[in-house]
Amino acid sequence: MTTSTLRMAAPTMPIPQLLDAFRDEVHAPGVAVSIRRGGAPLLDAVSGVANITTQRPLTVDDQFHAASNSKLVLGATVLRLAQEGKLSLDDHLSKWMPEYPEADAITVDMLLTQRTGVPDIQQDPGYQDEMQSSRPVPWTQDKLFQTMGTMPNTQEHGSGWAYSNGNFQLLSRIVERVGGKPFEQVALDEVIAPAGAAGRAAFEPGRGRTLAAVTPYYNENLRD
Repeated sequence: MTTSTLRMAAPTMPIPQLLDAFRDEVHAPGVAVSIRRGGAPLLDAVSGVANITTQRPLTVDDQFHAASNSKLVLGATVLRLAQEGKLSLDDHLSKWMPEYPEADAITVDMLLTQRTGVPDIQQDPGYQDEMQSSRPVPWTQDKLFQTMGTMPNTQEHGSGWAYSNGNFQLLSRIVERVGGKPFEQVALDEVIAPAGAAGRAAFEPGRGRTLAAVTPYYNENLRD
């Protein structure tokens, strides 16, 4: 069943069957759906497992790795720090990370708007090999920046738009140096807590990794 077929079948297919079919289509170990209206739950449903090794069933209470959702929080945190006058969008990267190559030619605004041309660590063969191994070992931020510094830029700084995860990684280091705390703590203090967000424990330093009870996998490893 293709994704387009799933969309057509959605109005008549029972939710559990729909989730099972979608999970098979996208080769995902587990899928969770939560729908709220005005804060009140309308639907909570899961399909599959939280870990393919242990085969533990997924539950509605399981927490997933935040992944790229954290980029939204990062952007809001940078803008909040700028609003408070703790940094400027016109600041050059060299003010906060003088050790990074060509930092004088990169601004915070360029990082936010994906106009730096800095490389994406996910394009590095060594990083890819490690992340797709059966037992990946997370790289430290320092190792990420050292590797990025040896990779070619994708374009001249400020010459145009080019998406790169490297922009977010550099921004997170800026936030840490401006706030003098880990990124998670600065984000919690500046954005998450003031917004009164519930379920914010993933941004509490030291708890995020332990709370991600659902094991993340690279899709390429699940097609066999």
